[in-house]
Order: sequence, then structure tokens, then C-alpha cells
Amino acid sequence: MPFEQILVIDDEPIVCRTFQSQLRKKCYTVSDARTLEEANATILATRFDLIFLDLRLPDSDCVELLE
Repeated sequence: MPFEQILVIDDEPIVCRTFQSQLRKKCYTVSDARTLEEANATILATRFDLIFLDLRLPDSDCVELLE
């Protein structure tokens, strides 16, 4: 089963743009979040098949998101 909904969680805009650009070329739907708070809200609103997660964000070390 292919991935359809992908979330990129990273505080570096260039990282998010690079992931989005490359994944959209492969016809994936890609969303991004720059903080843990934004990521939590995005995850509650949409079901994602795959998440790329930067473990160090400005507002958290993201361990709680993994739990």
C-alpha cells in the first residue's frame, strides 16, 4: 500500500520545502509543521501514512510526540 498523506515536521524551512518538492514530484500529498504545537494540531486534523520528524524543535525535543 503506497503512502498518500505525508507530514514533514521540521523547524528549518529549507528542509520542509525540499521534502515537499521531492515528494510532490512523486504525487504524494505533503503537509508540514514547524513546531510541536503545530504538529499536534495537524496530526489531530488529518490521518498521515508517514511522518518525517525532526527530534529537536524550538518548543520540544519531540519525544512526547513519539510516545
